[in-house]
Amino acid sequence: MKSKSLLFVLLIALFFGCKKKTTVVDAESAEKYVEYVSEYTNGIISTNSPIQIVLAQPVEAWKGGKELNANILEISPSVNGTLKALNDKTIVFAPKGLLKQDTQYTFQLNL
Repeated sequence: MKSKSLLFVLLIALFFGCKKKTTVVDAESAEKYVEYVSEYTNGIISTNSPIQIVLAQPVEAWKGGKELNANILEISPSVNGTLKALNDKTIVFAPKGLLKQDTQYTFQLNL
């Protein structure tokens, strides 16, 4: 993959725990980046679930199990955790603690 700067901003509405209201991912925003991102964790997830992002193209520097630089993924509100490559297309963010319930998080992927 060419060395380039890609700013990927995707608002993923993640509401955690039991909640009657359903939150929908902004499909219009997701479509803008379909040539870069093929899959991502979204919807209602557990407070201790990892967040996974699958890119459309492989990144040569990513190897399975390799811990990645935390600057690649910015999360708001801030969450401590580890970012690892599962393979050359997939990264996973594992929070160190529980994520806050009923909280909307924004993820920005910088490549």
